Amino acid sequence: MQSKRKQPLAYSFVAVDPSIVSMGFAAFVPNLIMPYSWGLIKVPTKLKKADSLVRSRYQCNELFNRIRKIHDENPDYVYPNIFCEQPQFFNSNKGMASARSQSINKLMHLVGMINQKSYEEFKKFHPVGINDWKGQLSKKGVEFRIRKILKNDELVDEFKNDIMDAVGIGLYIKGMF
Repeated sequence: MQSKRKQPLAYSFVAVDPSIVSMGFAAFVPNLIMPYSWGLIKVPTKLKKADSLVRSRYQCNELFNRIRKIHDENPDYVYPNIFCEQPQFFNSNKGMASARSQSINKLMHLVGMINQKSYEEFKKFHPVGINDWKGQLSKKGVEFRIRKILKNDELVDEFKNDIMDAVGIGLYIKGMF
């Protein structure tokens, strides 16, 4: 699948793969293919049984704290735009289970909080459709393509869980996925 983006971006951005349990992010700068920074934000055990609003607020605040930390460590890193995977319902067994458990609603709520906080902090929010950035690729297909693009297996081995998808979203935004 060829990326729809033709021109490389001339600004910093953060790609986010949201999840109600853990959320991956990858920060990119204009002149590097590799992500500048990345991480996984997990809901702490003490909040697992808390209301979804409390968990979403924790994840959202932690994401923006980490973005601020990246900026503090490197003042040349401009506060970025945020590209976040947009929740999507799939008519499948997994999709139906997600709908019954209200997981899709909780995920949409989290993405909405990230969107709101983006605008509050003078950043721009851009939703990215799942089918836009990865089409029908499986998790293994995404990993294979990232390994092929970055040509650094040691680095890619660090991209666990949702971080891998965040890196994939970032490479898509850079026009390389």
